[in-house]
Amino acid sequence: MFNPNDYFIYIVVENNDPIGFIEFSIRKDAPRSHDQEIPYIEGWCIRSKYRGKEYGRNLMEFVEGWAIQKGYRKLASDTTTHYPGSLKANKTVGFTKIKTTHHFIKEI
Repeated sequence: MFNPNDYFIYIVVENNDPIGFIEFSIRKDAPRSHDQEIPYIEGWCIRSKYRGKEYGRNLMEFVEGWAIQKGYRKLASDTTTHYPGSLKANKTVGFTKIKTTHHFIKEI
């Protein structure tokens, strides 16, 4: 069940210009979390003209600091092959790929 107290979003703005955001929630359904609560990155995006300038890394480090302060020792995230930039960004900030999911559909 959704708990608004377990959902967070932070937005970076510089000179009234929105640069990017990170949103995360506390979940119990992350792969390899063993049904324990874990901060889960739900969305993380930096506008293209600001990429490569550490804004994304700084947002992720903010969430990491928040998580450590709250007693968590892991973060989780996900992406798909439709977002190759996201895959690269997750790897760049230290995430390790643990699972590839395949979705299927069948007309009957």
